[in-house]
Amino acid sequence: MKEIFINVDFFNSEGIKTIQGNNNAETYKICILKSKVRLSLVGKTVKLGYVMAGTTKGDIIEDLNITNAEQGEITLPITNKISKKDGIYTCELAIYGADEFLEYTATFGLTVQANIFTKIAGEIADTKDLTYIESILEEAKKVSRDLKTNIPVATNLNISLESNISNARNINTTLVDTTEKSKVAATDAIEKKSQLESSITKAKEFIDGLDGSQDIPGMRMELTELQNGLKSNQALSYEGSSISAENTLEGRTEGMKIKGRTLQNLFYANQSLSLTTKIGWINSNDYLQVVNEKYTLVNNTDLAIEYQIMNKDTGLYKNTIGVEGNSIVIYTLKENEIITRCEGLKKVGWTSNDLNKLKNTCYILKGDWTDKPIPNFFEDIKSFGEAEQEGDKYKISILSTSSNIFDYSKFNVLSKKYYLENGSLGDSNDWSAIEGFIDVFNFKNLTINKGNVGDYGIAHILCYNSTQNLLGKCVYILNSKPLKITLLPSTRFIKFCWRSVGNNVITDMVICPSHVDSLKFSPYKCDKKDILIKEPLRSVSDVKDVMYEDNGQVKIDKYVKEYTFTGDEDITISVNKPSSGNYLRVFFQGLNNNLKQMQHGNLLCTTLPPKNLWNIPNEEGISITQGIDMQILKSKLTSPDVQGFKAWLKANPTTIVYQLATPTIEIVENCVDIDLDTYQEKTYFNILNSLPGSLDFKVPSNLGSSLQNLAKEVNNIWDVINNLLVPSIVKANGNLAMLKLNNNLN
Repeated sequence: MKEIFINVDFFNSEGIKTIQGNNNAETYKICILKSKVRLSLVGKTVKLGYVMAGTTKGDIIEDLNITNAEQGEITLPITNKISKKDGIYTCELAIYGADEFLEYTATFGLTVQANIFTKIAGEIADTKDLTYIESILEEAKKVSRDLKTNIPVATNLNISLESNISNARNINTTLVDTTEKSKVAATDAIEKKSQLESSITKAKEFIDGLDGSQDIPGMRMELTELQNGLKSNQALSYEGSSISAENTLEGRTEGMKIKGRTLQNLFYANQSLSLTTKIGWINSNDYLQVVNEKYTLVNNTDLAIEYQIMNKDTGLYKNTIGVEGNSIVIYTLKENEIITRCEGLKKVGWTSNDLNKLKNTCYILKGDWTDKPIPNFFEDIKSFGEAEQEGDKYKISILSTSSNIFDYSKFNVLSKKYYLENGSLGDSNDWSAIEGFIDVFNFKNLTINKGNVGDYGIAHILCYNSTQNLLGKCVYILNSKPLKITLLPSTRFIKFCWRSVGNNVITDMVICPSHVDSLKFSPYKCDKKDILIKEPLRSVSDVKDVMYEDNGQVKIDKYVKEYTFTGDEDITISVNKPSSGNYLRVFFQGLNNNLKQMQHGNLLCTTLPPKNLWNIPNEEGISITQGIDMQILKSKLTSPDVQGFKAWLKANPTTIVYQLATPTIEIVENCVDIDLDTYQEKTYFNILNSLPGSLDFKVPSNLGSSLQNLAKEVNNIWDVINNLLVPSIVKANGNLAMLKLNNNLN
């Protein structure tokens, strides 16, 4: 019995810790204190209420067992009522006097650790399928014993037959015929035995493949060994920003980590122009582009645009990359190339009034963003959560959902209405529209099943970004089959309308966040968490800030920081590599000396290209050694000295993102849990921020289904033994005597 002390006059750090599914395996003696002195419970009753953190899920246990009233002692057995679901709970003891008035309350914590194994192994243990493994061996041994027993029986028969040969000669003809039949039966028995041996070999392969062990002694593996093998395999790992997890169980994720991300828009518009046939602007960040790297050219407008490729050496344009409306193109930069200009052609509908539209929607991202959520437009450098600032905090939003992300109870159907191209409502007798925006949580592919709409119904889907700005429209044929939809890049919300006479009901409507061939109605279920943190979650190269749970707290390991120069810093002329020629090199010692020396990719800058300046005296750049070295053309400065450089910093705000030499730890306030609910069969996970980071977690997986399939295979082997082999051997035993008889007669 474990003993804890709970005070009624202040918050208790002591609490109860158990494992999911615990049923009467532990008993706690709770000693009630007041001002650190035991509180008498004579004539009193005590209730326990508990609720899962961040939810309203909980229960009340009436009339706790007071085992020593004078000493204030209560006995609390841990049953599966308390340990049914894993999580962190807040518990409160309520102490009532003889008149049933509440006299005291005491609050403490309860932690129920996850034990998904109980869910799986418990179901397996309740079935008899897997015991057939041992049954097969026992039955095989039994058959072997029967065969051994039949040998002396056959010998005795032979002795008897020898003494009666003279009486048996008149049935010789009949025995010859019987002998042939016996040979056939014996051959059939041998074939069935071969089938059994082959099936048992396959069963061994199934078992070996189940847990990967090579030291299991044949088929006599204990069920407990099988269950122990399952413990390490029942949770599958996932990582990404938009995840579809198959064969999941209803429960919770395990070990959730939320990782940072920082992106830089390589298309910075500082010059615009308007020509007779086109509008566009010049890219000023060409120095950030790297040869042989892949770049994603984004077009978040509904009109086609062109990106111009220029030869760095000659200054001549050499190539044009067309990007259709609401799409992307992946381009690998070649030697001496830079991407310089984004243009909207007037011949496809662009006008001079559209310059801001073009400027605020087209951008270049480093890497291949095919099949990834495209972030909303941003300038310069942005990090995960930065766009979702609330006061002095930044919001991280994560979500898990079942196979239906549409909650019909929150929407109304507008009869005889449909959505026009601009998103406003129009009138039509044959149409119905769902009023308002449907949140599709940044999922790219959807499957919609509208139920019985009849053939040749038409569906209009309007796509909107996270700020509910219209991206464009998709048109589909809506019939009795599930409708597979690929949304426009950066879609967060949709509006939906359809033409189908006589059916404007949405209670049977399902929206699945992936492409599936079959889709039946299931209730809407989701688990959403909004987490407020002090700074965005950042990354540089492969180094990322990480949020995680640790001992009842949510923490962030901060590996990356951001700093914006003001021009007021203590900057000096670099002494290691002093200025020479046309360039000025300066040095900044600040940032608490917590700087990781620069390696490939672990520094971002908005105005100067990151590079190792140690042996490069004649190029602009920025690098990190013991501090920050910066090198710039003197011709860009008002004076070729430190004061001129500070003036340049004031006129050209410069932000860097860099790796810390020593990580720091942030405790997230008012948050104790970042794991998400999981759902039966399939669970979808997503990050709802406009610039998402990544999730890293484990999900309880339905290995029970796989094991049941294995059990069915083993059961098939049992059928071979029980229904085919055993009767054939029994029959063969009788016919052995006939074979021996025939031999003696001949």
